[in-house]
Amino acid sequence: IFPQEVSMKICVKLMGMLKARTPPDGTLEIAEGAAIADVLLALNIPVDSVQIFSVNGAIEKNPARTLQANDDLTVLPPVGGC
Repeated sequence: IFPQEVSMKICVKLMGMLKARTPPDGTLEIAEGAAIADVLLALNIPVDSVQIFSVNGAIEKNPARTLQANDDLTVLPPVGGC
């Protein structure tokens, strides 16, 4: 018998040029213990292309941060300008 992978749902909001990659209904099912980087990979977003995230309204810069069930993850793409 194989152990069944436990999954959890999180809310994902992608901003700016990444908005088109937002999952249907804004939720994503991921493995329990997944990090922000795992979510980016699941959404086909290069980890190196994003530097700032918000988890439950708090700014987070570490893509290795572990997420919990029902977390709200906002991904802020780099902003160019002078």
